[in-house]
Amino acid sequence: MLAKIVALHQQGVSVSAMTILVGQLSNGRWHAILGVRTDAGMIQLDSLNGLGLGFRPAFYLNMNDTSSWRIA
Repeated sequence: MLAKIVALHQQGVSVSAMTILVGQLSNGRWHAILGVRTDAGMIQLDSLNGLGLGFRPAFYLNMNDTSSWRIA
């Protein structure tokens, strides 16, 4: 996750456009993904994308407001 944030920031993506989402997969395991807000909407960057594991977000942290986690 941190490597994605650094790489995107180095490519000019504002950190304030990034959100960390934490939730459970359909198998009950917890997982985190990175969301990036764009003009076209939120893009979710997920290393498990396409595996059909049914990610359900529970919490999120906006990178421009890291004071607390919020319930999704």
